[in-house]
Amino acid sequence: MLLARIICSDPACTEEVEVTVESLDDLDGFVCECGFGFVLAQVSELREASGAVIPLPERRSTRNRRAA
Repeated sequence: MLLARIICSDPACTEEVEVTVESLDDLDGFVCECGFGFVLAQVSELREASGAVIPLPERRSTRNRRAA
């Protein structure tokens, strides 16, 4: 699955949309409400999270320690 950020091709329009699609071909036919087409600005691949979140111990600063 892909996350695509598309921007209206009309310089006077500020429409910007993020859509999820299976392939870039699915973006064919997207039209802005102003009547202009969209330009593909960015694509990211969406993946299901597979890692685990683990807590890390708090790191103590060595800057404040006195020399022994």
